[in-house]
Amino acid sequence: MCDSAKAEWEMPTTIMAIYHFSARIISRSAGRSATAAAAYRAAERIRDERTGLDFDYRRKNGVAWKQIFAPADAPAWAHDRAQLFNRVEAGENRKDAQVAREIVVALPHELSHERQVDLLGRFVRREFVARGMVADVCLHAKAGNHHAHILLTMRRIGPEGFGAKEVTWNRKELLEEFREAWATHCNRRLQVAGAKASIDHRSLRAQGQSRRPTIHEGPTLTAMRRKGRTSRNNTINRLITEENNMTREIAGLNMPDELPPENKWPSLGDNMLEPIPPRDLLDADVIFDRGYRERVREIFMDDGVQLGLGSNFGPHLRLVLPNGGEVRDYGRLIACETGSDAEAAATVKLAKAKGWKQIKIHGADGFRRAVWLEALRSGYMPEEIKGYEPTTMDLKLARDLSLAPPPPPRLGISYGHDGRKEGTSSAAAQMALRPTRRKP
Repeated sequence: MCDSAKAEWEMPTTIMAIYHFSARIISRSAGRSATAAAAYRAAERIRDERTGLDFDYRRKNGVAWKQIFAPADAPAWAHDRAQLFNRVEAGENRKDAQVAREIVVALPHELSHERQVDLLGRFVRREFVARGMVADVCLHAKAGNHHAHILLTMRRIGPEGFGAKEVTWNRKELLEEFREAWATHCNRRLQVAGAKASIDHRSLRAQGQSRRPTIHEGPTLTAMRRKGRTSRNNTINRLITEENNMTREIAGLNMPDELPPENKWPSLGDNMLEPIPPRDLLDADVIFDRGYRERVREIFMDDGVQLGLGSNFGPHLRLVLPNGGEVRDYGRLIACETGSDAEAAATVKLAKAKGWKQIKIHGADGFRRAVWLEALRSGYMPEEIKGYEPTTMDLKLARDLSLAPPPPPRLGISYGHDGRKEGTSSAAAQMALRPTRRKP
């Protein structure tokens, strides 16, 4: 083996392996065809004999390798891409027929191209071809994104061609077997290559990890991110990454059963907000609830607020405002860094979301007045706000604010005086906090 080939074969193993395995059906009801799917993934030209349409993707880049795998007794035409998928189309009469199944897998970057091809061949032969399927495998390697598209037939093939459809291939249990088998094959090839990385087909929750999974961005959104442009999924993934990093910082904070004594909390003379009646110290364990932090992030997402964790005066959730201010959520009370109007607005928004029906303000006169006015705008009644005596001018402003906008949605998790979780005030509040998901 020449030095260059050896260097390619023994690639460094510094990049962490990732797991991705997805499956979808190619169906006519969605306006798709097996011939078009095969032509696009292989970057070839295929004429659909059923419709007379030409699918020409020969200008497409990024196809690093492709091969058709078929059982040993399959006809010769099964290894010809155009003939294969035209026969697949010809075998279906229904206008909503399911013509093929597509599997997409991410390939470990720790493996060289040859080892990736070897991995795909072993996996496809054992899991698909051995069951009687024909598999058209195309390896795409573009801009560091190495993955493979595996187009599978839905009917068992034999010496005479395609037979009846195999309904057992649609079982969910079989898909789970494929997912686990892919992880097993990858880890075996990584071990043979001497890589230290490994992958796991199980969800993060099943693995016992507290990290949240990110959203698959796909090539279009990934290209946008690399060009400095953002999308909704890009933003969500960035926030999830920050969330995961923040979760790892929890180990360095005081746990709820190690909270500082009462006199170690921020002084009530500082710019602060607390509910009426006062909250219990056990309320501070809300900071350790990931669901609570997720909802805070969603509520302030459009405000440009960044979340973090702090430990001074006890564990707290830090809300860093775009203008540089900071609000600290200790669970049982909310403190501000400077008492600015922006911090006052964020403090009231958080208190309202936490479900505090009555509030008491502490701190400088300017801060207490700013919170009092913001609370009125947010839907609080004057008698529900303590700690500030409004002037005549303030009362006039209060009358002008009588047509205040509706209050923001509440957080999905609040904590009672005994430290136990309580639900939201309504199902509508829960629905308002659910993130919108779009199909890729």
